[in-house]
Amino acid sequence: MADLTSVLKATPTYKDNRSSIKEEAFFIDFVADGGSATGTHNVLNVGIGKALKGGRFYVIEAVTSSGSATVQFSINSNTLTGAITKANLALGDNGSFGNHAATATTTQSGYAYTTAKTLDIIVGGAVITAGKLLVIAEIEDVAAAVTAEL
Repeated sequence: MADLTSVLKATPTYKDNRSSIKEEAFFIDFVADGGSATGTHNVLNVGIGKALKGGRFYVIEAVTSSGSATVQFSINSNTLTGAITKANLALGDNGSFGNHAATATTTQSGYAYTTAKTLDIIVGGAVITAGKLLVIAEIEDVAAAVTAEL
């Protein structure tokens, strides 16, 4: 596993006038940033008091490999997307990821805002030989929202 959180520089921007929600945007160059090997790569720390609401990604440079590489988004081992094949990671392709809806019998403990977590990218199948993504993660500062209401 590679921890890319110190290499990738996220730029916060506020989604709207509600200060508890912001977007963290960052570029991932799989080869230059060290995330090309198969395995789990941490890409964004989501601290205590914060929750990942969702996000999206844009392919800036096509993902290539010598085999059948896949890319998957997860948070604390909870998958946010399926394994996306390199054929679906061509220049201009894009997609989204997000928290799964709670049901009558399950909530999303893996996404709990009371614990620190990391947004991860899982590379499967083969080593990535090229590829760049722009990733935009939507983060809600739950602790700040609760404090503002009290």
